[in-house]
Amino acid sequence: MQDELLTIGRFARLCRLSVKQLRRYDEMGLLAPVRVDARSGYRYYAPEQARDALTIALLREMDLPLAVIAQALAAQPESRAQILRAERDRLAERISRDQARLEMLETLSSPPSTSAGCARKRPYGRPISSGRQRHHKKNRKKN
Repeated sequence: MQDELLTIGRFARLCRLSVKQLRRYDEMGLLAPVRVDARSGYRYYAPEQARDALTIALLREMDLPLAVIAQALAAQPESRAQILRAERDRLAERISRDQARLEMLETLSSPPSTSAGCARKRPYGRPISSGRQRHHKKNRKKN
């Protein structure tokens, strides 16, 4: 069995994760090594664990929290699908909010309209006046 196990470094390269990430996943109970050497503390992983490691890496790449990933990995297939659908819905809502923000920035950054009769307005405020229409105290005539 010892020959079948992969050192943490080799397993990390195989799964494109860092050794630090694997240690953290072990500490969290997300992906524990099959064997830990009692004297050196060195971790060994089974090749079959690569699927879970790759799933973790993929879900982290999509910014899913580790707690949600842990739930998904521990769940039965139907529950796992439900957890992932809920995360998909959360992501879709975030994208929708970001799209609205992007559109507002596009509106705010576009040049003002030069159409006659169209008054420019500040977002959420009163109209923007041209410099010629302003009356400053120092320019007013006293009676």
